[in-house]
Amino acid sequence: LVGVILRLRAIQLTSRIMRTVNFNNEDYSKIKSGHLSRGILFEDERFPNTLSNLESLVGNSLSSPEFKRPRDICETAVLKVDGPPGAICLGSLSNINAVLAMSLIAERTKLLENDDLTTDPGENSALKDEENPATDQDEDSFDEMCAPRRLGTIDNVSGFCSNYAYMLTKTCVVPRNPTAMGVVLSAFKITQDAPKDRLLRLRSVLTIQSKATSFGVWKGAYSEGSQEWEDLSVRDRSRIGLVVSTESEFWIPLSAMVKYFTGAIIARLPKTGIFGPWSLAGYNGIWRAENSGGSLEFRSSFLQNPQYMFEMTKETPEEVLISLNRKYTWDLERQAIIEETSPPAIGFALLEVESNREVRAHLLSMCTVVGLHAAKRHRAVFGRYRLARGRYVLVPFLQEPQQEADYYLRIFLPRNLPNKELIYDQPQRGVFAIFTGTPVIITRIKLLHGANLASLKSRGFGSTSSSSPYCRVSCEGSCFTGRVVRENNNPVWNESFIFYRAKPNKQPIKIEVFDKRAIGADEFLGEGIINAPESTGSGDFDINLYTKPKDENRVRLKGTVSVSLYTVDMENYMNL
Repeated sequence: LVGVILRLRAIQLTSRIMRTVNFNNEDYSKIKSGHLSRGILFEDERFPNTLSNLESLVGNSLSSPEFKRPRDICETAVLKVDGPPGAICLGSLSNINAVLAMSLIAERTKLLENDDLTTDPGENSALKDEENPATDQDEDSFDEMCAPRRLGTIDNVSGFCSNYAYMLTKTCVVPRNPTAMGVVLSAFKITQDAPKDRLLRLRSVLTIQSKATSFGVWKGAYSEGSQEWEDLSVRDRSRIGLVVSTESEFWIPLSAMVKYFTGAIIARLPKTGIFGPWSLAGYNGIWRAENSGGSLEFRSSFLQNPQYMFEMTKETPEEVLISLNRKYTWDLERQAIIEETSPPAIGFALLEVESNREVRAHLLSMCTVVGLHAAKRHRAVFGRYRLARGRYVLVPFLQEPQQEADYYLRIFLPRNLPNKELIYDQPQRGVFAIFTGTPVIITRIKLLHGANLASLKSRGFGSTSSSSPYCRVSCEGSCFTGRVVRENNNPVWNESFIFYRAKPNKQPIKIEVFDKRAIGADEFLGEGIINAPESTGSGDFDINLYTKPKDENRVRLKGTVSVSLYTVDMENYMNL
């Protein structure tokens, strides 16, 4: 699926002076001086400050409003406090033109101070400036002056709005012969003639949100009502696919697009599925007060955010794609998207955790940050990472704690790898808990490095080589294998495991070291027993390697393994 957003070339337009036209031959100066002499405020007789007039704008009933002049509300009157002045928020008003007019006034703060401006709500809907009485200038249209977000002036020739973005939804080739046979021959490229035209269908996103008249619609060839459009019958247009799905779409020739547009942003979705190179893990989620912990700046609450785990299983690093989208807020009554003027900034952090973790992470110091996308006020953020073998936790977040939003998270994995949302803070009791027992302590063991490990025997021709060691850690029936470090007798693993232990005094932690071999069984290099403390505690240890016990006789082998232990009781499980 390819979505293309095209940005219009900035059109250099000079500002035009608006000529003065009196509405209904009313003299503004006389009206103002008359009200000042009588000491009363002006009120439009055709649109008085009544409840019925406000209800006509809102579309539903209102409580009794209180009418005030801007200077009666505050000394420095502004229409918006937060966000840029041109950002539009529809709010409860169903009349989009009123909102656009407010946006125009918000960018021209002098209108809140100077009363020398009147509006003509007549057929032409033009703004009048009493200070510029020139009559030889064209007047700006109301729609042009109130263009959403002040994206630029609408060009009368092309119909486009400068600095505005469109979405490409479809392409079409118009054959020279639009008949059924001509379409078939053109599709199979039997004829050598080039097609008559190549067209693109663009969509104005604003029209979908505001349900108002489209801004910046193409007026040239193949536009609605053009000669090229009329030359093709409805059947011919349907046959070649020259149709629109919504009123906000229009067709434009490729040549015109190259002329008026400056570039394109192509968003490619990786191909997923059985035969695709990627496996998609998608999650819908929400940030609410209880699970919105803010960014990494708030370390104490950061891990309250939602957490998603996935595991990489290959020894060589593989690529992972992460996409986080903030959802729009949908108004169920109006069936429209609520435009947010100051949306919360979104981001995500990628943490490496213990290779066997199945529950949420609680302590940031026990995790390794391997990737971070700082919070930005975008609707979508994206990250691309190459990750080695291990288990990772992805944490989407908002900039500040307690902020609320909805999101959709997509993780593109190189194949169907284990992944899930982490919900529980500690392992849930299974059906066999009465036999396995209830955990009393939690031990986190980190394999730091090995030293002076044994080398393989001769590989042939009297040569020897360094070993490729890895560790196998087991405790109370659970066994996990660590990553392999190739051709190194002094490997650095830096890999962690976590165990919820029910019988720490009876079943110690055992570490076995093997040499990875390409052919045949892996060679045993030794094992070490860790009698981890039955109570809380931590520390670093060097574990000597021995042979497997035979009649309680163990032979010391070459090499040591350095580990770091951290143990807490179950009451303090939030510390791991």
